[in-house]
Amino acid sequence: MKKRMVLSVTVPFMLLLTFLSFSTPRGPVKAQEPGPYRAFLPLILKPMKLFLPIIRFPELVRFDDFEDADPEWVLMMTKEPKDGYFEHLNGKLVGHIRDNAALMVISPGWRPEGDFQLEVDVRFANSWTIEHRKKSGNGLGLAFGGDDDWSGFYAFLLQDGASQHLWAVVRVVNTRFRYLTEGRWRGDERAYIHDWDGTNHLMVVRQGDEITVYVNGKKFRKGQFTDSSYGPGRLVGLTISSFEFSNGKVEFDNFKLTPLRSRQ
Repeated sequence: MKKRMVLSVTVPFMLLLTFLSFSTPRGPVKAQEPGPYRAFLPLILKPMKLFLPIIRFPELVRFDDFEDADPEWVLMMTKEPKDGYFEHLNGKLVGHIRDNAALMVISPGWRPEGDFQLEVDVRFANSWTIEHRKKSGNGLGLAFGGDDDWSGFYAFLLQDGASQHLWAVVRVVNTRFRYLTEGRWRGDERAYIHDWDGTNHLMVVRQGDEITVYVNGKKFRKGQFTDSSYGPGRLVGLTISSFEFSNGKVEFDNFKLTPLRSRQ
């Protein structure tokens, strides 16, 4: 602190001495011829106003491989699960759901401010029999566009159906599903989805009001929707649910949020 103060005094003082040394006449002073009188106005220096543009820092890509128990993941919303819970297990986020017609959402609190791409690896981990699978309707998938209490959000879901996975895109309003997919659950993309307990890579691309969904890198033929109910700046996360069958275990891995561009 002292060094800074000394320099702030010394440097202007030295500059003044240098200026005076050059402006001081050398040798005898001669009489000046009379001339016109001139008035010099004082030079007034005003501080410059610095106009800076509004700087918007780009949003960062966020990624979680679930190798560690991350405290920022919080169970945000539940509908009737008596024994449902999430846990970090063997490098996965594992969800357990026990009740029929239950719904759970877990979130790291990330909020994309503009368009984004959201993806995760998912797997139904139950060792069910064929008979159980025919009665099951457990779902898992990506949740996005969530408000603070997750009373409203979108979800891209896989359902472990009777013969193979079905899929749907829904708008959730107070735990009730409003299907964006025609015919509710769809099963016309079976060649794209890995069956039974195989791992599937789910991806949602949100651009403006358009929602496009992919599985294992392939876009569904009827996987593009337009809905403006929930806009930018809302939460993303993961969701699991049960329909008819009340015992479900699912695995999530490699959760990734990629901002695409900021909305103006």
